[in-house]
Amino acid sequence: MKVLLVEDDKSAGNYLQKGLLETGYLVDWVQNGADGLHQALTDHYGLIILDIMLPILDGWQVLKAFRAVNTNTPVLLLTARDQVHVGSQLVINFFNK
Repeated sequence: MKVLLVEDDKSAGNYLQKGLLETGYLVDWVQNGADGLHQALTDHYGLIILDIMLPILDGWQVLKAFRAVNTNTPVLLLTARDQVHVGSQLVINFFNK
């Protein structure tokens, strides 16, 4: 399966990419939200691993734009935050698709 990893932290990205590759996944790794959205919309992935705190576009912006076009690909959100506050409308729209 092909995985898109959208993570700006080089240490975390290297760690995740290494683990995924060792497990047999194909991995495309990009380091900002704009590149992540572009990759997600132009290639086919079995899973997207998406950091929330990203440069250019944050993970929520990427997810919202991606879900407007594709509702089938699973997206795993990552964060280093100890709390995540999300607008209720985005969460409702995300889970109702």
